[in-house]
Amino acid sequence: MTALVEQYRDRAGITDPFRLTCAATDGKAIHAVRYATHGRQKSLYISEEIEALREIDGGREDIPDDAIIVLSEPLDDCEAHWREVPDNSFVTVANNEIQISDFSP
Repeated sequence: MTALVEQYRDRAGITDPFRLTCAATDGKAIHAVRYATHGRQKSLYISEEIEALREIDGGREDIPDDAIIVLSEPLDDCEAHWREVPDNSFVTVANNEIQISDFSP
């Protein structure tokens, strides 16, 4: 899909950066992409510490011990709580595991 968007942009003479940060789930895994044709991409983060999430949440929600959260921005300013997904990456979170690979259309 990303390659098709880039083809149409080229045909239309669009030179501004194309940026894509999105996530989808099939109910078993979360798949996310952080991509841009050039320049800095929009951000994408993964939680590193479940206890930090519980502190931020204040106990309002029952967060499972094995929870992993994928989100566009960190929920607090503590860098130890979040891992920034590298530019041009594809992320899969499934079965309490995080896999990050290079992404290109």
